[in-house]
Order: sequence, then C-alpha cells, then structure tokens
Amino acid sequence: MAAFPSLSTAESKVLPGSSVTFKFDAPATATASSSSQLYAVFFTGLDKIFVPLQADRKVTVPKQLLGTVYVVVGTSATKADDADIVAGPTMLQFEFDSQGKLIA
Repeated sequence: MAAFPSLSTAESKVLPGSSVTFKFDAPATATASSSSQLYAVFFTGLDKIFVPLQADRKVTVPKQLLGTVYVVVGTSATKADDADIVAGPTMLQFEFDSQGKLIA
C-alpha cells in the first residue's frame, strides 16, 4: 500500500453542490506541465465520481453525495489506482435523514 501526500479542504464546512478548495502538496511529476489535468475522485458507495480540478484547485462537489465520502486527487479521469493518485484520501461527511434528504 502506498502512502500519498495528505489532502484537506480550505473550507471548514463542505456541502454537496458547493465549491471546495483542496489543499495538498502534489509531487513534481503531477505538476510538471501546466497542461497536466488533475481530478478529484469522490468514492461514494461502490461508485467513483471524477471531477476536474480547476487551476486554483477548486471543484464543485457533486450534488448527489450522501453519507461518508472519501476523496483523492489523481491524474486520470477514469481510474483511481495507486499509479494515478497524487494526494489523499480525505473524508467528507454528508449527514442525511431517513428520507434520504441532506441535513445541512
């Protein structure tokens, strides 16, 4: 198992649909070119949702997320293997009620 640089959010409260800025130290190989696209990968249940990071490391959190969600930053838009991950994971918690509605 590989150890990756830590990943955190600049915001104290993160909600689905909101903008979040990720803080991490990316290895030189991930930022060697300004055209290198990074992705936030949200692990929710058995699914992975890939969202491109903006140059300022901001991303909009997918609106459909509920419960415990793990996030890594990677270089691929389709897979999140050790070879692709550059930071993380971090955990986000989105509480919801018995009706499946977000508790803000």
